Amino acid sequence: GAGLYTRDRYDNFTLRLEWKIANKGNSGLYLRAPRCNRQSWTGMEFQLQDDHGEPRDMFTTGAVYSAVPAAVDATKPAGEWNEVEITLNGPLMKAVLNGQVVQDINLDNNPELKPRLRKGFIGLQDHACKVWFRNIRVKKL
Repeated sequence: GAGLYTRDRYDNFTLRLEWKIANKGNSGLYLRAPRCNRQSWTGMEFQLQDDHGEPRDMFTTGAVYSAVPAAVDATKPAGEWNEVEITLNGPLMKAVLNGQVVQDINLDNNPELKPRLRKGFIGLQDHACKVWFRNIRVKKL
């Protein structure tokens, strides 16, 4: 998959946006990612999918892809707008999806996430399915 990336690299920031996804869709938000190679493994990917009502794992909405599942299922059904706010400040990550905390972690306490990039690009993933983004805002901390 490809993606749309910021021009600048970010280390500490708050990202706010709204997103919706088509039926059976799969996408994500790249955080502190490189522009090439495996963004979800070198940086991080906040997973976005059409998986409302399904059990949470490391590959469902709100997960830090392949590392930490979302604490709760806060996603809305396909075709409905979702609101997300993600804050990365040093090793601390907090993500709120539709008013519910889905991530509140210290990257340094997770052996999978500790070595990941601490500064990189923010990206909107293109995973060959229909996904919409709007009202995208980034605030440097």
